[in-house]
Amino acid sequence: MQLADIFINFEEGLYQQGVKTPGGWKGWRKFFIANKKIESDEIIFLPSGSGRQGPTADVQASISDSPTPNHFRISVKREFATGPKPAGRVSNVLYESLPIGAELDVSMPFGDFVLYINATTPAVLISGGVGLTTMMSMLKTIVNQQGNARKVVFIHATRNGYVHAMKEGLFHIIAENPSVSRVVFYEEASAQDKKGVDYVHVGGVNLAEIKNDAVLPDADYYICGPQPFMKAQSKSLENLGVSPDRIHMEVFGSPSD
Repeated sequence: MQLADIFINFEEGLYQQGVKTPGGWKGWRKFFIANKKIESDEIIFLPSGSGRQGPTADVQASISDSPTPNHFRISVKREFATGPKPAGRVSNVLYESLPIGAELDVSMPFGDFVLYINATTPAVLISGGVGLTTMMSMLKTIVNQQGNARKVVFIHATRNGYVHAMKEGLFHIIAENPSVSRVVFYEEASAQDKKGVDYVHVGGVNLAEIKNDAVLPDADYYICGPQPFMKAQSKSLENLGVSPDRIHMEVFGSPSD
């Protein structure tokens, strides 16, 4: 079998899997931007509904909310130009050029970084930067489908409160779900950031420092963020005695990061 045939068959398998998923579809489906909200100085979220006409554009991003029968939500970090690095094309199109009502062609969501929703053992969600968006989707899925039956520890690292997206949403979830706790690290807290309210620790994530909160019996660990962050946290977990088959990861960033 030629390499091209392998990829073609793999893609067809994904399409068939999408069709079999409740509410799923094959190929492209029309969605429209239902709303746009600035979540932080760098991140915007866009809920998209289905079935409306309008101008078209192509977008690729991860889901940042638990899916519903009539909408998906994505959250996108705006990439600014820095030195020789140009500004991100798609992220800036989403911020500046696509209005509410703009139409998107959307494929069925795919990927192998998935939450084991039937598990009842603890879930530890570890994110860096915009990797938070995927973890919020997982967190909301757990509390929506399992309530307080499953313990969740939400660990997040970001620069400061200005770029800390979805903070209020996380506060709301914790207030209503005693099974959910959080540990937030700010690399450099600003004068407006309140320790114990906005964040808990200053600096990068140090799992050894919070091992009593982070290392739980039979827990599954989900990590999402830049590649150096991923490597550091997975290595730290293994050093703390976590089995590699309990660690699940997805990189947010280019392979060269």
